Amino acid sequence: MHHPFMRTPCAIAVAAAFLSPILAQAQEKVEKVVITGSNIKRSQVETASPVQTLTRDDILRTGASTVRELLDTVTATASTLSDIGGSVSFASGASGVNLRDLGKASTLVLVNSRRISMYALADGAQVNFANIDTIPVDVVDRVEILKDGASAIYGSDAVAGVINIITKKEFKGIALRAGGQQSLTYGQMDHNRSASITVGHGDLAAQGFNLIGHVELYKRGNYMARDVIKAVEPWYAEYINPNFGVRSTFSYPGNFVGRYPANYSDPALAGKSISQPRPGCAPQNLEGGLCRFDQWSHVEVVPKADRVNGFFTGRKKMSDNLTVFAELQLSKTRTSYNNTPALMQPGSTSTWYDGVNRKVLVFTEPSLPVGHPDNPYSFAIPLRYRYADDTSIFKRVADASQHRLMIGAEGTHFGWDWNMALGNMGSKADVISRGTKHFTNYTAAITSGEYRFGGTNSPELLARMFPEVGSFGKSTETFFDIRGSRELMDMAGGKLAMAAGAELRHETFEMYNSENVRKAEMVGRGSSEVRGSRNLNAAFVELAAPFTKQLEGSFALRADKTSTAPASVVPKFGLRYSAANWVTFRGTYAHGFRSPNLAETGDGATSAFSPTFIDPKRCATGNAMYAELIKGNAVDRSNALTARDSGCSASSSLLVVPSKNLEPEKSKSYTLGVILEPVKNVSILIDYFNIERRNEIDTKSVDQMLASEDLNPGTIGRLPISEQDRQFAARVKELSGKDINFTAGEVADVRLPYFNLNKSRRSGLDVEVDTKWNLGSVGKLRVKLDATWMRDYRGWDTNENTFSENLVGKYDHPKIRAVLSTVLDSGAWSWGTRVAYTSGQLLIDDKYDSNNTLEGCESRGIRAVDCRVAADTVVDASVVYKGIKNTTLTVYLGNVFNRAAVIDVRTSSSAPARGRVLKLAAEYKF
Repeated sequence: MHHPFMRTPCAIAVAAAFLSPILAQAQEKVEKVVITGSNIKRSQVETASPVQTLTRDDILRTGASTVRELLDTVTATASTLSDIGGSVSFASGASGVNLRDLGKASTLVLVNSRRISMYALADGAQVNFANIDTIPVDVVDRVEILKDGASAIYGSDAVAGVINIITKKEFKGIALRAGGQQSLTYGQMDHNRSASITVGHGDLAAQGFNLIGHVELYKRGNYMARDVIKAVEPWYAEYINPNFGVRSTFSYPGNFVGRYPANYSDPALAGKSISQPRPGCAPQNLEGGLCRFDQWSHVEVVPKADRVNGFFTGRKKMSDNLTVFAELQLSKTRTSYNNTPALMQPGSTSTWYDGVNRKVLVFTEPSLPVGHPDNPYSFAIPLRYRYADDTSIFKRVADASQHRLMIGAEGTHFGWDWNMALGNMGSKADVISRGTKHFTNYTAAITSGEYRFGGTNSPELLARMFPEVGSFGKSTETFFDIRGSRELMDMAGGKLAMAAGAELRHETFEMYNSENVRKAEMVGRGSSEVRGSRNLNAAFVELAAPFTKQLEGSFALRADKTSTAPASVVPKFGLRYSAANWVTFRGTYAHGFRSPNLAETGDGATSAFSPTFIDPKRCATGNAMYAELIKGNAVDRSNALTARDSGCSASSSLLVVPSKNLEPEKSKSYTLGVILEPVKNVSILIDYFNIERRNEIDTKSVDQMLASEDLNPGTIGRLPISEQDRQFAARVKELSGKDINFTAGEVADVRLPYFNLNKSRRSGLDVEVDTKWNLGSVGKLRVKLDATWMRDYRGWDTNENTFSENLVGKYDHPKIRAVLSTVLDSGAWSWGTRVAYTSGQLLIDDKYDSNNTLEGCESRGIRAVDCRVAADTVVDASVVYKGIKNTTLTVYLGNVFNRAAVIDVRTSSSAPARGRVLKLAAEYKF
């Protein structure tokens, strides 16, 4: 087998070009810096590419306790995976970042200008991404956000841009920092704590070395919907869940429901409905003639998180022009999700895909059979039941670890400023959960009478019925890179400078499930098993040409080749023109790419449930049934939700298969900008961006597949009309006299391969206005506006084979995100405010979404004024005090005016609530 580092002659040649001068006579070092978006050291900090920088002071004023919270404040980022909402994700326990709403996989995250490990589990079983929860925020010196395509500089994934998190390079002494936050409105919310210690030894300039060690602890408290029920606005219960806060009739020891047989021996009871509690229900749980269970005490809104992140680095000067360095990044995270106890809902069906035997499995929840010790009737009887024998077993715990170790050297020889590093990094994740039913063991325990309802059942029996299931992943990467820059020749505006380099990587990835999931033994659980490895070789060259004192051009070219995909060769061009001292124009044009990852090209398959969708053959009927059943008793009202959601919030099994023939995703992007400094201490930056991506790796959406179901027979598998469907129709007839019947069964499965299928387009404006004012004895005031105005957002319509309509302003795609911040420095005090604004959105996704139009809202009883998401404005404030020697005290008040969550009748939160938040932090250095 060939070693992965010996595969590309051109890469080896570039490496040799740098290594040989290291052994030669040193030349005088020139003090320059490297700006994110270029490998050329320079004294000019403004380049042709737009770069936003968050300094250490900026970070402190956001109130962010984690890197995810920090990056959420950047207007160019969009919503993405968070560990908070990861309880049902393939990648539970991790958070990603998403620039330009092009996805986590198209945003490259760097730490000190080098990649970090991908999370060990792929989101959606497809998307590999960097878990930003593993980066300790207190060691971050600044964050540089490159807002244009940079694949010609950094390679794959830098399609939307680059986030370069830069840590402290030198530190001496000891710094202790601790902080905590708490909601002032609702005590159980926003209960977070953090602490860190930074130790530095040595002086690089005086002693020739410096060592830094940093360890950071973070703990987030969890809370349940019941804890904050008073904080949830009335619209949530009115529009989304009428049963919010209402104790469930799925209870312990349960309620008998159903009806007497039509030929029952007692004619007075024949065909009549049954709705009564089982014996043994505690008196305090009896309500409305039925036994109740407070499920809202078990519906978790925010999960518990515990993290330990460490960062260690050392630098040693070997000579005036040679320095060696090492970095070690370690992380251990645990996210614990509590789930509601499992239900027994007789007559309901669950479907999932057996990926081993390639078939759909169907489970129908049994009723208590005749002769069951807990069935007092002479016929099978449905029981609405909650498995609350031991509520603590129903949980999901994501444990993950991550490391990055590298050693390197940098120096100046023969006119080259060079840098090289060799390293290894990786991630491992185990997600263990309980709550899913074992197909055969569960059914046997119920029908045999071994499980006693409302009685005492052994942990061993519960473990057979609800065994542990697991998802496991591991990713590794070994890398070597070398890069350098130098001046070549004189030009009219200065020196022509170049950079060149090479990169070699070997990556592995595996993701798999526990044996009971792989064998499709668990009801409703799809499996994912993907394994693969690849080698990557790359070489690049970059030029910076000052044609005149006013005009500078830049050029970059990079070639990447992986062992699993065709080669990508991408260029980038840039121009920067200073028309006057107060105005500069800039622009870039770049090609970008994302190589198909190992989850997309490896060996294996993923069978899973799709996200919820609207079934056009059932939704209208479900809404009509809902309108009638909601007028009935407590059982009817619960069934109303089930009937509606079976068509309007449906899900299905799907099988996704990796492909060996995928090509890299490709993009073209350009930026045009102007930098204005009309007066001293006032700067205005306006940058237009336009990104078009093609060859996107995806499958058709379930909505699109459903929309063309009749035109493509066999693409959608459906179940027969279920007994539950018939019972709902019968009860509707009994209540209203109306004949409302489903004409199609629920969707059972959709089979989807990966293809280079789609395109997308984004364009808009980034605006930054930064002003500084000297107010004399009052202090120095800084007022800054950061805003992103999205003008065009289009996906790809595979039905019509063209770009979608412009989705800006539609659901989850706001037109404007802006942050206005002020800082007043006055002696030892520093006062700050932040005003964050997000523009309103329509409720619809696109033209295929009929459920969230004004007409669709009206049919569901939603007022027109609430058939949208209103604009949102949140004001934060901070105070920093440095009047005590070696001490910094920070007070941060979030949501100063206690603004409630805006109305969003499509929210995925189980209890949307927010309040005023207080955060206190203290840092002491000695």
